[in-house]
Amino acid sequence: MTKVNETVNTKELARTLAERTELLNKGQSEEVVNALADVIFETLVSGKNVKLNGIGVLEARQVEAGTVQNPALYTKLIEQGMSKDDAKA
Repeated sequence: MTKVNETVNTKELARTLAERTELLNKGQSEEVVNALADVIFETLVSGKNVKLNGIGVLEARQVEAGTVQNPALYTKLIEQGMSKDDAKA
């Protein structure tokens, strides 16, 4: 069973697709995976949702701009003797 946080990349998806179908070789399946990713991205950018049966619905949301803090970086700065005020840009 796959770990919950494990990430599968495009090449791995393409290899699995090539193994499961006799219609495509690895190169062709990678082209299909890349083309599908492009189509999904373009569809989301156009404001439409993408429904993938058995997976779910992908939707793009617009969120307000905000400030975020990288806790790992902040911890490193503190370890180097910098204060929170020193760390501000």
